[in-house]
Amino acid sequence: MQNEEIKSRLLQVLALFTAQKADIEKDLIAHATTVLHGDVGLRNYKIVAGHLRLIDFERARMGVNYLDFIKLFYQDFGLKKELIVSFVKGYEKCGEKIAVTPVTQVFLIFITAIGIMKYTEKIEDKPFKEIGEQMLATCFSFLGVRKKNSDNASMTALIFTN
Repeated sequence: MQNEEIKSRLLQVLALFTAQKADIEKDLIAHATTVLHGDVGLRNYKIVAGHLRLIDFERARMGVNYLDFIKLFYQDFGLKKELIVSFVKGYEKCGEKIAVTPVTQVFLIFITAIGIMKYTEKIEDKPFKEIGEQMLATCFSFLGVRKKNSDNASMTALIFTN
């Protein structure tokens, strides 16, 4: 990271996760059982032969299911609780659950924010950078640190308990 202010904020969040490192690692290992798409978003859903299909799998890999939902919730759903809850209920109807703990969910939001910040350092994309900022604000809020420009996203819409 070249931007020292962003780098400093990322390191501050990382330090706050340190006390829970072992639990997060255990949780990630236990629940990395899903084939992730890697770029779930409305732009990657298409109608094919009359059926809704997810396309564009070049980032597919094994991982924790919640990781695939983060950008969708922030970018496409705009953190709207009713959309997120409806999506998760539909996902659960397919027999799946978000099984990782709330702290692991927020850690995954943090990892996603790092990726966005790295990307927007190379390619200027102000709206996408703002999504990364919202994610960092969520992390600070969850970890009990308020920033002056923090996002007041509803934790109840983003964080799921088992």
